[in-house]
Amino acid sequence: MTFTRPIRAVAAGAVLCAGVLAAGEAEAAYAAIAFSQTSGAAGYWYGAASEGAAEDRALGQCGSGCSVVIWTRDACAALAVGAGNGYGSYWSTSRSGAINGAINECAARTSGCRLNTIVCSGN
Repeated sequence: MTFTRPIRAVAAGAVLCAGVLAAGEAEAAYAAIAFSQTSGAAGYWYGAASEGAAEDRALGQCGSGCSVVIWTRDACAALAVGAGNGYGSYWSTSRSGAINGAINECAARTSGCRLNTIVCSGN
């Protein structure tokens, strides 16, 4: 009987911690960028509750012939496009990191790379 209170306190603390973790996970935001190398069309979405939702919305904005080139959770994603619709994509916790990374990835594949799309999951 002397252990009843400590056990209840531990159980209550575990429930409280689980609630905090679940709430933190529920607040996660996803973003995605879709791109068509054939047409050069791009689409994006941010603030989605799941990866799939962000991807579906980005594809819907982009149109036919597009595919998801990058998605992110609680971060930024960028797409840079160059000659012949060659591209690079990159994610980072900062906008500038995502932009620089995408341009560098693109430049490793083609020339004339420029930023096409930048999106942060919570924008």
